[in-house]
Amino acid sequence: MTLTTIQRLLIMKQNINKAFFTTLLFLLLVQPLWSQVKEFEEVTIDSSQRNNYGPNGKNFTGFHFGIGTFLNDNLSFSSIHFQFGSYYKRKISNVFSYGAEFGYGVRSIHFKNSYSTNFIDTFLSELPNSYKLNSRSFSFLQMNVAPFFRFNLDPKRKNHQGLYIDLGAYWVLNLSQNYNQVIEINDNVETRTHKGQKFVNVFNYEPFARIGYKKLAITAQYSLGNFWRAKYNNFPDLNPLLITLSLR
Repeated sequence: MTLTTIQRLLIMKQNINKAFFTTLLFLLLVQPLWSQVKEFEEVTIDSSQRNNYGPNGKNFTGFHFGIGTFLNDNLSFSSIHFQFGSYYKRKISNVFSYGAEFGYGVRSIHFKNSYSTNFIDTFLSELPNSYKLNSRSFSFLQMNVAPFFRFNLDPKRKNHQGLYIDLGAYWVLNLSQNYNQVIEINDNVETRTHKGQKFVNVFNYEPFARIGYKKLAITAQYSLGNFWRAKYNNFPDLNPLLITLSLR
């Protein structure tokens, strides 16, 4: 083996070593950068998902549950309203959104004894002159749909519901309605439930305003339609204001 051949082999070995160490150095330098790229991609994906879905995203669906009471001088404080359902919200900008909610409600309206409903009592059944009326109430099972507009008051919020105001209207369908009497005749207490008596309109229209912060909201709604059906338009008007506290 000549000297020239030995020199060539040594030079080749040096080149191989240089290539190996250069490749190793390149990999050591690139690996942290690659990790940063992967992390950036994951953050970008997460950010994109947050922008498209979530309480502050372009699209959001959620559930709501609430309990309320009526503000009417003719109704007792025991008059209550339960509601539950789901809703959808579409974000147009950081300030404006629109949506709709769907749900069911159960209302129990209890009249004060000072409120004269003898027109109903005598209409439903013949009662002796000596009877004593302890309580009377209407109960309803309802289904409702409510489109609304939302105005967000803190546009710089993160991906959660901040402070907002909703304006909309409930379209209410009364699925069933009962009139309940608790009467006392000769020291005997009886509960009479009258089903299928269509005193109240099947459909009703109730505009509402809501103010909410994160998951808590307060809603005020008022019935603009006639409470009683036209057939009973001689009955006293009864359009209660409903205040509801809800989680959504």
